[in-house]
Amino acid sequence: MELASPESVFEIAFAHHVAGRLRQAEELYGQVLQAQPDHVEARHLLGAVAHQSGRHEDAVRLLAIASPWRCGLTWPSPGLACSALR
Repeated sequence: MELASPESVFEIAFAHHVAGRLRQAEELYGQVLQAQPDHVEARHLLGAVAHQSGRHEDAVRLLAIASPWRCGLTWPSPGLACSALR
């Protein structure tokens, strides 16, 4: 049985994320990052899931690492997650 590519897992994770299934999206983004640690979009969107789930410290860390300007994703930003910590 052939394993799914990180990109196909990312697409499934993103579909879960858009549908509001944050737990499933988080698990799959994590799988993408295990296979491809430099996958900027997966790390950024994992930060978005953390922010949406109220885990703002995790979100700040993940979003800062992801460097969203490198992948064209700008929401949420580390600043937005930081403001939620207040």
